[in-house]
Amino acid sequence: MAFDASLNKVLDSEVIEGDTTSIEVSLNSYNEGAPKIQLSRFSTDEEGERRYRKLGRLSYQEAEEVFDALGRILSENPAS
Repeated sequence: MAFDASLNKVLDSEVIEGDTTSIEVSLNSYNEGAPKIQLSRFSTDEEGERRYRKLGRLSYQEAEEVFDALGRILSENPAS
């Protein structure tokens, strides 16, 4: 079964802006399933379009900000 974007629901998200890229921390539910956390890195191209990038390694500052975002998202969206 292929991924169907229409079945994906973003329950909460926070974007951490960096110098050249941003990291999105989101809580998603696919096809009414259990919520799952997704970490994604993006950059912006010359046309202003958002492009997905490999998350790879995090700087210490990025890790702290992701940790803070996760804490907020998890505290505001308790598991059912």
